[in-house]
This record gives sequence, C-alpha cells and structure tokens, in this order.
Amino acid sequence: MRDFGAALLLAAVATVFVFHAGLPALPRDGLDPSWVAVMGEAADRPARWGVDTAFTYGPASPVVSGYANNAYLGRTLPLQVGFAALFGTCAALVLAGGSGRRALAGTLACGVVLAAARGMPDALFLALPMPVLLLALRDAPRRGTVAATLAGAFGLGLSGMVKMSFPLAALPLLALADAAVLRRRRPPLLLGSFALGVVAGALLYGQRLSDLPAYIALQGEEVVGYAAAMAIDGPDWDLVPFLVLAPALVVALAVAGRGPGRRAAALGLAVALLVLFKAGFIRHDLHSAIAWTGSCLLGTLVAWARLPRRGAVAVTAAALAVVLVYLPVMTVRQSVRQGRAAALANLYGTWLVADPARTLASEAELLLRPAAFRERLARDKAAAWAGIAAAGPLDALPGPVDIIPSLQTRVLAAGLDYRGRPSFQEYSTYTAGLAAANRAFLEGDRAPRWVLFGPELPLGVMALDNRFPAFAEGTLWRDLLGRYRPVRRIGALVALERRAVPVPVPEGPARDGVAAFGAFVPVPEDGPLWATLDVRLNLAGRVLSALFRPPLLTLAVRLGDGGERRFRLVPALAAGGFLLTPLVDNASDYEALAAGEAAGAGRRVTAVAVEASSAGRWFFAADIRLTLRALDLSGLAAAPSGAPAPAGTPASLPPVLSLPLRAWPVAGGRRHVVLRFGLGDAAPAGPVCFAAMAADGRREDLLRRCLDAADGRRGPETAALDLPDAVTELALETHCAAGRSCGGAWGWTAPDGSAASVPPGALP
Repeated sequence: MRDFGAALLLAAVATVFVFHAGLPALPRDGLDPSWVAVMGEAADRPARWGVDTAFTYGPASPVVSGYANNAYLGRTLPLQVGFAALFGTCAALVLAGGSGRRALAGTLACGVVLAAARGMPDALFLALPMPVLLLALRDAPRRGTVAATLAGAFGLGLSGMVKMSFPLAALPLLALADAAVLRRRRPPLLLGSFALGVVAGALLYGQRLSDLPAYIALQGEEVVGYAAAMAIDGPDWDLVPFLVLAPALVVALAVAGRGPGRRAAALGLAVALLVLFKAGFIRHDLHSAIAWTGSCLLGTLVAWARLPRRGAVAVTAAALAVVLVYLPVMTVRQSVRQGRAAALANLYGTWLVADPARTLASEAELLLRPAAFRERLARDKAAAWAGIAAAGPLDALPGPVDIIPSLQTRVLAAGLDYRGRPSFQEYSTYTAGLAAANRAFLEGDRAPRWVLFGPELPLGVMALDNRFPAFAEGTLWRDLLGRYRPVRRIGALVALERRAVPVPVPEGPARDGVAAFGAFVPVPEDGPLWATLDVRLNLAGRVLSALFRPPLLTLAVRLGDGGERRFRLVPALAAGGFLLTPLVDNASDYEALAAGEAAGAGRRVTAVAVEASSAGRWFFAADIRLTLRALDLSGLAAAPSGAPAPAGTPASLPPVLSLPLRAWPVAGGRRHVVLRFGLGDAAPAGPVCFAAMAADGRREDLLRRCLDAADGRRGPETAALDLPDAVTELALETHCAAGRSCGGAWGWTAPDGSAASVPPGALP
C-alpha cells in the first residue's frame, strides 16, 4: 500500500507539473510552434514517418508538446498519463527498498524535484532508464518489480515514436541491465520488451512496420548531425558546475553506494548523466534546464535508493537548491534583459500556482463536462488559427504549398494546402541524408506547386543562428532555381511556382584549392559560384564530438564593396554544396539571382576564409578543401514556365510537354482545346499511356488514354477538352510499361500544329 501511495504521488506530480496533461497546447506563430503544429497535424493524417516526414520528434510528439490535434484525447492524453504513471511506479519501487521513513523522505524529495521539470518532459524521459536499471539489478525481485521493469522497458521502446533520442539513450542501460540479469541466471527480457514497445508504438500511430528502418535511419541522421549543426555557446557559470557535480555523484555511487550491482549502477548513472549533459549543453541556451532538472531528479532518486542517509540528505539539499533557486534565476537571466525581479516572481507564480491551477481546472472540466471541454477546445483552436492568419497573412495560392523559412503555422492558418518537405524546417536539414530526402521529394510526383522563399521572421535573415544565408536548404537551391520560378511577392517572401518543364542549371568545370584556417582565399569574379567546403575532424575532434560537440566554426567573407561579414559555418552543409556568391539574404536577392541580374558590390563575395579559435583548430584536419563551380543561369529567364519542345526532342529530356494557354481565346468562359496523339510506325508492342492535366502540381487527369501497337491501336487519336479559364497551362505526359523503352516513336500534336515527341515518364 505504501508503494502504491508513493507511485500515485509521483505520477500525479508528473501528470500536472511535467506534462500539463489535460491542458492542450494551441497553435501559435513562430519557429518552434511551427514544428509543433506540423508534427501534431501530421499525426492526424497519418503521415508516414521516415518517408513523408523526418524531424527530431516522431508521430507521438504531442506527448511532449501537448499539441491539441484530433488524437489528443484518444492517444496523447492517455500516453501522457501512462508515462507519468510508469515513471512514478518505477521510482516508487526503487525507493521502497529502504525503511518507511527513508522511502517517504525520498518520495517527497523526488516529488519536489519532479515538479521543477515544469513543462520539460524530456528530462523525465531521459531519466526513466535509470530506475528501470536499478530495479533490474535487484537480487531477488518480487513479481510486481519484474512486471514494472518489463513495463519500463516497453515504455522506453514506445517512446521512440515521441523522440528517437529517448530510446537511444535507454539502450545502453537496458543492455547493461540484461547483462546483469543474465549473470544472475535469469532470462534477459528487457531488450525484447523494448523491441515490442517500438513495434507497438508504430502500430498505435498508424505507421507501416516496413517504414521503421527509414524512420530510424532519418531520425539517426537528426541525432548524429545535431551536435555540429545546432550547437551554440553558453555561459561557463552554467556549464562548469555541472561538469563538477555530475562526476562527483557517479563517484559517490561507485564508492559509497549500497545494494547489488554497485558498479553497474554507477556505470549506468554515468551514461545517463552524459546523455543529459549533451541534451542540455550542446545547444547551450535554456536547454541547459533539461540537463540540470534531469540530473537533479536522478541524483535524488539514486541517493535515497543507494547512498547512506547523510549522503542522501546532502544530494537532496543540493538538488533542491538547483531546481528551486538556481534554475529559476538562470532562466530569467538568459531569457530577459530588464525587470528580472518581476520576471522571477512571475516565473515562481506561474510554475507553482498558475500552471497547476489551469491544468487541474481543465482536467476537472474534461472529467465532469467532456462535451463542454471539446467545444471549448475547438473554439479556442479556431481562434488561435485566426489570430495567426491575421498576424501574418498570406495570399491564396491554388495547389500544394511548401515554405522554406520555418513559418509553417502561417501556411496552415491561411488554409493553404500545406505539403512540406520531409525535413520540413530549413535549419534541421543538416546532413546529406536529410538533404537527399528533400531533393527526392522535390523531384517526385508529390512536389508542391508553390514554394514560399524568404527570411526567417522576425529574424529578418535567411538562416538561424547567424548561419551563412545560403545554408537555408542550401543544397536544394539549384533544384529550386531549375524547377521553380519567382512569380509574386507576399510580404517578405517570394512565391515560387513549379515549372512544367525543369530548366537545367549547368555547372562549369571544378576549380579545386586548399586553404588553411584563417587564410582568405580569393573568389573569381565570374558570376554565381557553387562551392563545397570540406572541413574534417581529426581523431581528437571525433572523440570530443562523441562526448560533447565539435568546436564552432566561422565562415568569413569579403565583399566587393570592401566589407567583411562573418557567419556560422556548419561543416556538413558546407560539404553538401551551397551558393557562395552572390550573397543572397532575402527574397529580393533571390529574385535578382533567378532573373540573371548581376550582383552589386555589396552582394559579391571576393574572398572567403574558415576561422576557428586557437584551441578549436586542434580538433580539425589542417587542410580545408574548397571547390568552386560556376553556375550558368542564363536559361532561367528565357523559359520562365517551360516551353513546348521542338520535334525530335531527345529522350533524355523530362517526360513532360508544357502547353501554355494564356494567349488563347476564351469562349463562353472556357478554352476549347483539341489534342492529337498517337504511336509511330516504329513503336514496339506494349501500352503507351498519354495523360493531360493542369500544370498546377495536383496531378488530376483531364485526359488519360493508353494505346498499344500490338492490338492495332496506334492512333492518331483526337481528344477535345473544354477547360475552365483558371487552367492557363497544360502538362502533357507519356508513360510506357516499366522496364520497356518506348523509343520515342510516338508523340503529341498541339492544336497550333507543332508536333513534339515526349519521352516516357513515371505517372502516379
């Protein structure tokens, strides 16, 4: 009964303070709210993670964000309560190993520290593997303890649908636990239960099990590339104490700890604290609160479970000082510049009173008046969308829309048909695998008709963290230039419309060079230049990256007007290729680039250098390889929307024939179009399908017919179409059976008499 009461107390604290369960999060404007909304709305479709979507979080991200999607009451809320109960149960059973007073003191201390994880579920998820390990290390566990241990492993597997870093952090501790269980001649079941949790999570969120490898691979790309791409420096007064106190706690457990498996417990604690350290201090802003809260929670739990009473009291006192005093002061110091005393009082009031009161009131309404709760939630969500739409209005755009700056909530609020890239926020596309997924999307049948391009707002620049501007989906800029054309301005953004026929963007010969840190390399003045920079870590750098993160790098550029600018350099983005010159930092610069206009002196890069601190250089190879290629953009303005191909078009060109209709007369509100198509005498046996559709990216057929020379159906055939005035361009496509060459012995004849051969292409 005592164990049940402790578990119930800790679960209730986690439910109210950590998850704010029952208090759904509404859509908001901004960068982080955009990924929250995109992930939350995608879970309703459901999207295929690893295929349609790739981000640090997964389909169950609302468990952390609390986003108010359609699945909030059916899946999100039960999972929030379930994870809170799971942590509470495992922690209570760990603390139950001591006397009644000791268990009570430990439960109360853990409850206070857990309450400090205000709206930070990451700290709870990263701490959960440790109590599971401590339960598994017991010599003669009770049946209930074994069940809780297996449930903990299952839950950690299921948490992979929330965020892949959670199960990755748990795997070493579960492997350690299974090894300890095996040495005691008991069946090692934790990793198996963990695997079942992964599968159950995928099925719960409507995912195909066949997509799991792709999901894990792209989530792995997010995890592996995070340190180098997303790192920012923070204050030493926040970092140094953690580097002192965390190892001291591990040593205390190894030396003075009691109970079975002392060394395994100390090793598991070291791994858990290392994970928390990286989660909090790689991006050293308010993320450090995750590291501090999680480590204080683990320290308090381990101290009351394994250390002598005096040690437990000392660790608890330090943990309470951190979470009740240090963290609030640090939060206010990093987040505001004025009125810190008032902000600190407001933080305590919100954390201790306002948020719990709102959460409990919302939970009471849900339990007592569920219909009223649903109506209020729908009304509040609609009002939130309306507010976003009013704050950042977007023009109506027919057809699917993607957006490069991380302002996805504005697209959703405007009621546009949002169809985002798999790695849908530009700053998170920071590895070759993520860039390849986005490129395949833009080249495929599901590519959007429109891409909104421009600066991150309210930052007013193209990229986050003062990155070089062309790092914003930089490896895709050649694809964007060739496949999309600027059409209109929408505030600070430019709307790019998909071309019916992609325009090639030829590259000149490569010019290779080697540079040293801090040395400027001259850049030729011959128009737009595509660059790749290869900055490699040495052995010491790879070790540092595994334990923490690589040193930050700077890309310095000299401009034609004599000025110098310095930007954050992300090695993986630089190695993937980017536009070095001209410097494109806004929508107007991009429009000028796409129009082939010569760059002014203030945008022309004349020299470039890679810079690092004197200590940072020790972690990189000395030579930096730079490759430059000139881009020929002369064909972009000449074919803004694609043009009909002449007779005899070679089969290597795209399998689409564009038929512009803007200049054709309209009769009775409609254009009357007659299309002729057929197979030539040399056409081999086998079906060839002809399709016509509006060139708006929606892939809705206006005409589709298949001919086969084997049964005598060669044509020519005629099709008369009445098209609404809104259809100003047709896309004419052809397709022959997979694995068979059509040989180009077929074609279309446009109404004006011009004939064109269109090579075979994949149709949906």
